Amino acid sequence: MKADRQETKPVLGAAGWRVLWIRLVLFALVTASVLVLSHSVTRLSKAQAETRSAATQLARMENEVRVLRSKWSQEEIEELEARFAKLPSLLFPEEQALGEWLRNLRSQADPLALDTKVEFGTAAVPIAKSQSVKTIPATVTVQLKPGEPTAPPRSPYNRLLFLISHLLRHPRRADIVGIEVRSTSNSVSYAVANINLWAIEGPM
Repeated sequence: MKADRQETKPVLGAAGWRVLWIRLVLFALVTASVLVLSHSVTRLSKAQAETRSAATQLARMENEVRVLRSKWSQEEIEELEARFAKLPSLLFPEEQALGEWLRNLRSQADPLALDTKVEFGTAAVPIAKSQSVKTIPATVTVQLKPGEPTAPPRSPYNRLLFLISHLLRHPRRADIVGIEVRSTSNSVSYAVANINLWAIEGPM
């Protein structure tokens, strides 16, 4: 009997280790499954939160659009669209139109016995994120020429003033940002005007 018992002990020990190993494998599989499931649930919760946030933002934007529409009548909207459509005609069509503006300026200056010199600067973007609308700075120096003018006004001061006011009457937008007038003891000698010319390149 003792011999039989001693022979069965190794068999029982091996079976126990096999059961323990199976349990460890099952525990590892269950743990891995729980971790994967937990990660999936976390990602799903985050995605649902982002979806809810996007839906909330969309609803807020739609509400803002409804509020804006309620503040503007159809006639006002059409008027605004018409004014926006006319905007390109109020700006210099690309930089090539500056030559026409320069010739027009000189044609106005010659009868007044005035000499003009124009220096253009580097174009700038006055409106954020808009590459189509630019301002081109120009420095216009106006000096008296020898001889009498062939067209009124006659006085040097009025001639300079008339030419500068012509810049403001141009159909294209030109903003005078500064004027400097130099004079002698008895007359005006010359004037310098700093101007921003608004130009448009391509569709807005």
